[in-house]
Amino acid sequence: MLVFTPLGAVINGSRGWIVVGGLQAQPSEILKVALILGVAMLLGEPRDGEHAPTSRDVLFSLAALAVPMAMVMMQPDLGTGLVLGVIFLAMLAISGAPVRWIVGMLGCGVVAAFCVWWFDLLQPYQLARVTTLMDPTADPQGRGYNANQAIIAVGSGGFEGTGLFQGEQTSGRFVPEQHTDFIFTVAAEELGFIGGVFIIALMTLVIWRMLGVAAGCEQPYARLVCIGVAAWFAFQAFVNIGMTLGIAPITGLPLPFVSYGGTATIAGFIAVGLVLAIHARDRGFE
Repeated sequence: MLVFTPLGAVINGSRGWIVVGGLQAQPSEILKVALILGVAMLLGEPRDGEHAPTSRDVLFSLAALAVPMAMVMMQPDLGTGLVLGVIFLAMLAISGAPVRWIVGMLGCGVVAAFCVWWFDLLQPYQLARVTTLMDPTADPQGRGYNANQAIIAVGSGGFEGTGLFQGEQTSGRFVPEQHTDFIFTVAAEELGFIGGVFIIALMTLVIWRMLGVAAGCEQPYARLVCIGVAAWFAFQAFVNIGMTLGIAPITGLPLPFVSYGGTATIAGFIAVGLVLAIHARDRGFE
């Protein structure tokens, strides 16, 4: 809520930052951790005599999602809003909640997306991102500039890359936000296909290990925490890398542990720490 006070600042079109004394913080990153813990508590701790979340539990968890989701969308920050939705759906699907809730939420999502498009509720910059995804060459010097430059940078790296600090697109700063949103273009151009695949493999390994920890959890609460973190990292990685390859719309989602970031990095470390703590407890290291 503080982002809507004088402490809040608008950066890249979103009022999602708090700036105090030259220090910047993005509360929505910490919100991802809070949502995971809250939803895991509501869905992963059945009452006496119950073995799975009831409709009442699902409704409470929806309320826990709705309030922060509304504040994030007011900033507006569509990327973070999508991450919160994916985290919730993944945890709901694994929790053992009634299937009708999962199907209903997916159906509502489809209907909402259709209504947003049909009634032209998207902001002009959001609409431009969707149309650019469909046809990046439609306006290469305007709304399609970022997407086109990202594809050029990735393609120019070839198989082995141009060499560390030798990328023409990177050194010429033709791709915007190289240190955050488009960090993968730097790796793909300078390290080539080999470097790009290596980063994807490392991210896949991290997510796979999280899923492995989740599979070994006996308590639903711990399992849901691991699933929430894995869904968060997997979705952000897919969108961040996908938007540089032209298969996902451009959003302000960082690549976990690769993109430069203060609050995002701290939130990522907290999330990994939670998974490691669960793994250590289950192995009797506490």
